[in-house]
Amino acid sequence: SLGGYFTSFAMYENLTSNIDIFSAYISASPTVFYNNNYLINQFANATLKNQNKTKIYITFGGAEDAEFAAMIPVKRVEILTALENAIKTKNQIDYSGEIYTHLGHTDTPLPTFIKGINLMLKK
Repeated sequence: SLGGYFTSFAMYENLTSNIDIFSAYISASPTVFYNNNYLINQFANATLKNQNKTKIYITFGGAEDAEFAAMIPVKRVEILTALENAIKTKNQIDYSGEIYTHLGHTDTPLPTFIKGINLMLKK
């Protein structure tokens, strides 16, 4: 959750500064809706200074909706769509997002990192 948020935030910071540390990011079930969608809004309104090609793979578990329904009434597919819309408008970002239908929040990291590494290593 917060590790995925940190990864997404680190990507945002890297792209909006002249710092070029990483070119690929993998984020499993990030809490990007935290603080009234702060990070999603930051991406949507960002002016990117770093023009290098950057890849990101973001996932959620489909079962997370039921797990966190009382705390977070927004569906994961809506969060993923909002994030995709904010990020895909930036030309230098190669964005991939996915919902693992039958997985819960703590089940997403392993398949996310396996598939994410494969996506990042593709040329």
